[in-house]
Amino acid sequence: MKNFFKKYGLKILIGIIIFIILITLIYQLFSIFNFEDTTTSNENEETIAYKIEYTSSSGKILEFSSISGVPGSKQEIKPIEQEGYLTPEAQTISLGDDEIITFVYTPIEYAITYNLDGGKATNPSEYTIESDNFTLNNPTRIGYDFIGWTSDDVTFPVIDV
Repeated sequence: MKNFFKKYGLKILIGIIIFIILITLIYQLFSIFNFEDTTTSNENEETIAYKIEYTSSSGKILEFSSISGVPGSKQEIKPIEQEGYLTPEAQTISLGDDEIITFVYTPIEYAITYNLDGGKATNPSEYTIESDNFTLNNPTRIGYDFIGWTSDDVTFPVIDV
């Protein structure tokens, strides 16, 4: 042990001194620069709850949510996705006295195509998520009996699609 201190004692002492000097310098640097929170808040500012309404272009209410904010502040509000609807763009708004924020969704139109192979039928050519349920009229063709519908997912004729 005596040989250890004789051989490394001075190096350890110098290392400790350098470590103390470095800590002192770092402390002084942080004392020079003020790293305190400089944001100001007015405790008297009233936070208001804003209702977010998600409606379809037909007026159907899809969903509600809410946010809180200080009137006069700006906030970006992103709409949530609704199945079967085009999602509107996010809005950056200045919060004001109006406590309702509305996003209007347009239903996606899906095309229906028919391959009647010379037959005739009067049926819808499109539908949306808001369409009422409908029954397809069976097509007619002279000399043929209708046995069912097929689609991309159904390869054998079925009556109920």
